[in-house]
Amino acid sequence: MVFEALADHRRRELCAYLASKSDTVEITAILSHFEQRQSTTPDGGHPRARFKIELHHVHLPLLDDADIVEYTPQSKQISPDRHFDVAEALLETTTEQELIAR
Repeated sequence: MVFEALADHRRRELCAYLASKSDTVEITAILSHFEQRQSTTPDGGHPRARFKIELHHVHLPLLDDADIVEYTPQSKQISPDRHFDVAEALLETTTEQELIAR
């Protein structure tokens, strides 16, 4: 399940961002981080709105199911969970192609 969770580049970047912080991260901080990296989507839409939906309905639930992060929609906070150290080690030692191929 950890490899499946890390197969998407946005989830890997989200984990890397969380690793760079001390502990708990607010959803708004994650949205701001990703917004700085991309100004518009290929179809001209706003990436923040699209990513916010994907974050709540796809990325965070998948990372939560894999016990990489702890996330409850009501809290609007994300924190490392019991498999976060494993995910962090995989991100440091495994190439992107190896993560995607699994």
